[in-house]
Amino acid sequence: MSSRQVEVEVSLIERVYQRRKEILAEAEREAKRIRRAAEEEAKRIKGEAEKAAKLIIDRRLRAARERILGEAEMEGRRKLMEAREEMVSRVFEEATKRIENLINDEERRDEYLEILSKLIAEAVERIGGSEFIISANERDLELLKRNLGKIRRSLPSRELKLTLSEEPIECLGGVVVESGDRLKVYNNTLDGRLLRVRRLLSAKVAERLGVIG
Repeated sequence: MSSRQVEVEVSLIERVYQRRKEILAEAEREAKRIRRAAEEEAKRIKGEAEKAAKLIIDRRLRAARERILGEAEMEGRRKLMEAREEMVSRVFEEATKRIENLINDEERRDEYLEILSKLIAEAVERIGGSEFIISANERDLELLKRNLGKIRRSLPSRELKLTLSEEPIECLGGVVVESGDRLKVYNNTLDGRLLRVRRLLSAKVAERLGVIG
């Protein structure tokens, strides 16, 4: 083999070797690039997963917090309403006892008759007209029968016609007054007045406590 041929083969071998080194270097660079990209993608995926997990946890925590606060608020509201009912019931029971004591006290019969007269006068004024039918419980009907003339004289107009119903009604005390044609009715029993007062008191206590219903 001539020296020229040797030189050519050596040159080819060197070029092949050089190319091999370039390919290996390029492959190594590409491998590093791929590895860096993979690491960055892994970080991105991990970050998004952490964000998603945090979002889910935050939502669950918020939901749990809202549920706990809601339950606490409902419990507090329930206790306030119970306190309201207890307070109103106590006042109502005391008022009822005082009225029963007045009604059943023979020595205060005149005082109770005056109350009945005022209840009748109020009902007559509210209904209007000249003829009225008065209903009461059995005990009060007897008291009204004995004092109907006195009650009539106490009214602003003495021209009014007052008739007592023959059928007693069930009530604590007081009267139910109807117009002569029975088209208008005014409930002025003590039971009805107590109920109206209880509703008003309950509303005022609820307003003071900050609860409705």
